[in-house]
Amino acid sequence: MYRNLEKGLIELGYLLVMFGIFILMLLYMPWNIFPINMKPLIIISTGIFILIIGYIMMRVKSFLGFLFLRALSGLALIFAILLIFTSILPVSIPSIFSSIYTCKAEKSSIFVESIQDISRIYFRFEETNVELIIRGWSENRCKIDVMLTVYGFTKFDVDKIIEETKIVLYSNKSDDVIELKPEIVSPSWHWSKMNVKTILYVPYTILLNLDLDFTNTMLNIYDVRGERIYVEAVNGKISISNSSFNEVYLKLVNGKMVIKMASQNSLIKVINGEITLNIVPLRSGKYIVESINGKIDLYLGENEDVGYSIFASTSIGEVNMKVSELNIVEEKWNYMYIISKQYDLKPIKIELDIKLTVGKINIDKG
Repeated sequence: MYRNLEKGLIELGYLLVMFGIFILMLLYMPWNIFPINMKPLIIISTGIFILIIGYIMMRVKSFLGFLFLRALSGLALIFAILLIFTSILPVSIPSIFSSIYTCKAEKSSIFVESIQDISRIYFRFEETNVELIIRGWSENRCKIDVMLTVYGFTKFDVDKIIEETKIVLYSNKSDDVIELKPEIVSPSWHWSKMNVKTILYVPYTILLNLDLDFTNTMLNIYDVRGERIYVEAVNGKISISNSSFNEVYLKLVNGKMVIKMASQNSLIKVINGEITLNIVPLRSGKYIVESINGKIDLYLGENEDVGYSIFASTSIGEVNMKVSELNIVEEKWNYMYIISKQYDLKPIKIELDIKLTVGKINIDKG
């Protein structure tokens, strides 16, 4: 009986090691070297290959098979340590080793779009290693500056990649709406690192809609009015200041958010990082703020016409409130329900639902 149990546990160990290697492969495979249409086939074939190796190892009872398992276990341990490291700090594996690149080359493009008879802009962007700046300006046109930098081992490599890489802008107008999507079209197979810096200038009179998906990013938005913003990012920093959006969805894994805006409906999520949210009380709205392992600093903008209703809770941590003008309706060591005096009579009502798993929530005046 015990021998069968031991055999079963050993085989389970094989399966777990193989599964862990497969997951780590998905996380750290340099996907930029593969054509996008080949990725599903590569994932499926790699998974099947790993399962076949695992099955063979479970059947081979030799000392060589044992050594092979130990080597794979050590490899999985190394990548697991890197995974933990990159989960705690807002860095990525490519950025850790980027210093090995000794040469670089640059290319830039400028796109200008007429906004005659245009009231809304839909801007979409998906990229890795990107700095995106979006700012409002007084000119009656939309401008996009794209600057591309390639890092590599030799000057020949980076010059060749820069020459073959194209910076394109897809533009589509329909009625009073224009859709813009810049894209970097690069060679499919290369080991070089690319950094993209993009600056979008939007007229103050235009409503902006954003759909962004980034890895290793710096996003900076200021002096912008918009209808909707949807951002998903891994590793980096998101800053929004002096801006207003109707609908907001922000999700960041590993990094920091610094937000100062007015919104009607907002959902803000951070995993492993900090959130600084400064409410601009220009209109009524609801904010849902969620974080795992980090800190949330909430600053309430002052306005005699605004009333706040705040529910703040943390699983492991504490809630600190420093605003004397608010009434604490209910309080325990890990959550607090706060409401402004004469809340029902205020013309501007702002609701905040703040949830933090591990860390501290601070509430203060803006």
